[in-house]
Amino acid sequence: MIKKSLLGEDLRKTVGGANWKTVSFTDNMECINGVVKVGNCRVKWDVVANQTVNNVTNALIGAGRG
Repeated sequence: MIKKSLLGEDLRKTVGGANWKTVSFTDNMECINGVVKVGNCRVKWDVVANQTVNNVTNALIGAGRG
């Protein structure tokens, strides 16, 4: 599966192979060298999407639709 993020691609080109690290307080975001500051972070959309699907599935099961 090919994943592409325009923002991510732009940032990689700008910083030249940055060291992306997931931040300690959420699995949904990663920042260059783990430093949280404006323009230094990006969303991990695959994690956000999986969490959303899981939440919807659990809601449907809870409503008796699963």
